[in-house]
Amino acid sequence: MDAKEIVHCALQIEKLNSQGSYGDIASLLGDLEKSHITAEQLETTDIVKVLYRLLKTCSDDSVKKILKSLLSKWKRQYSKDVKGVKWTEDPEITSSTEEARDGYFTLRLTETRSAALKFNIQLV
Repeated sequence: MDAKEIVHCALQIEKLNSQGSYGDIASLLGDLEKSHITAEQLETTDIVKVLYRLLKTCSDDSVKKILKSLLSKWKRQYSKDVKGVKWTEDPEITSSTEEARDGYFTLRLTETRSAALKFNIQLV
């Protein structure tokens, strides 16, 4: 699934949520679950933000279960995608607590509690 399709899916989910069509939302979530979504796509589309907003407002427990599973899967995948990324040029270090070892950074990801999924990346 490319970024354009992900954005289209997010818009459909928002529309269906306003209509209370949770069965159709579950179908779209199934499509997202089957697709490989990259860390870059998670960062450049609003899909995570839309899904967290849906999670807060949804009254259907089965949809909430699918949402939680999908967001957890993406969080694990995001963590795998960004670990061990080799920098092609010297990174700009702005904090004395950040250390670079052999051009690699170890990233610790945590989820914040807000409407949009954000990852706090701490370089250690």
